Amino acid sequence: MSGNWDMVQRIAQRRVNPEPRPSLVHDRLSYALALPLLVSEHDELARAYIESACAIDAKKAWYPGLGEALRAVSQRDPIAFVSAAKTVLKKQNAYARARRSWYYNSPGAFLCVPATVLAMMASRRGMKLPDNLSGRYATIKLGVRHLEEFDGRPIGRNSTSDLVVDFIPESRVIAS
Repeated sequence: MSGNWDMVQRIAQRRVNPEPRPSLVHDRLSYALALPLLVSEHDELARAYIESACAIDAKKAWYPGLGEALRAVSQRDPIAFVSAAKTVLKKQNAYARARRSWYYNSPGAFLCVPATVLAMMASRRGMKLPDNLSGRYATIKLGVRHLEEFDGRPIGRNSTSDLVVDFIPESRVIAS
């Protein structure tokens, strides 16, 4: 993002239809609508979307803490951002571990996109995340399918291995 900030700003100028779509959880839609405004430094215009995302019940949220993370970035509040980022990362960890999650055993489980994007936004605004941010690192199970031959026929055997992941890549976080 740092090398392509002009492109990011051009993309942020695009406007999307703010009408809710049933396939999007409300805080996800609010995040999608607030983010380009924050990139364009139109924090006041983003406020309604941010407050809407904050009003979502944590049990129904796409990512609990997402609204609070947006608010913290818009208000340039590093303490609130760290707290909200921990909540977002906790949900990412749950997604990565839940067998019924769309992230389970997927490359998508290795990155928390909302936390990473907001960490990049926060760094552009001079806020820093600590290296040891709680929830940033997790050990997840990675399913592996081994193909072997038995009696001249291929057979499959499943196993798992532990993989330590960093949900917010270090290259995208300014350490304290």
